[in-house]
Amino acid sequence: KGVIADMDQDGFLILRDEQGSAMRLFSGDITIM
Repeated sequence: KGVIADMDQDGFLILRDEQGSAMRLFSGDITIM
């Protein structure tokens, strides 16, 4: 199982797993998208 970490234009850290679900992390807040 792999997790892909990426950063969008706003400086948010986005973690995607192989199932395509994403978590956006910023300033200690976690948003499930």
